[in-house]
Amino acid sequence: MSHAISIRDSIMSNILATLQGISVANGYLTTPKLISKDRIKLPNETPQDKFPCLYFIDTDEPKTDEGGQETQGNLQIVITGYTKQARGGVEGEVQEDMRKLLCDVERALTVDASRGNNAIWTRIDDVKTDKGWWHPFAVFDMIVTVVYSYTYGQPNI
Repeated sequence: MSHAISIRDSIMSNILATLQGISVANGYLTTPKLISKDRIKLPNETPQDKFPCLYFIDTDEPKTDEGGQETQGNLQIVITGYTKQARGGVEGEVQEDMRKLLCDVERALTVDASRGNNAIWTRIDDVKTDKGWWHPFAVFDMIVTVVYSYTYGQPNI
């Protein structure tokens, strides 16, 4: 018996593939060593050899009735990025590394705003950083909304 893949799952798979494409070899500024769509772990729970790293998770999804049998989903995704200052590293370097990783994630997400033709568009709504408080780590949370439409009876969530 085959199982239909929901639009939500297709979007999450696209986000994973998009983030996995971030590498210096692909023209980006950084190469994340860990990308996970499991629960977001704290920096000290992350293996030391896995920085810089990205965690992401789907969260809330406000819905809008578009009339007839059409519904619009506004899938919110949190992407958390961590960098860590190397031993003996220069003060401020970890923040610079975090900004590079943040720039790479934003750039990667805007290459295909349709998430592989599964979405109407992708919007980066908010970015928050740790403001240097988690030294020797640097942290950001990016809130992304992916808007998509579906018809009742199609797999959607």
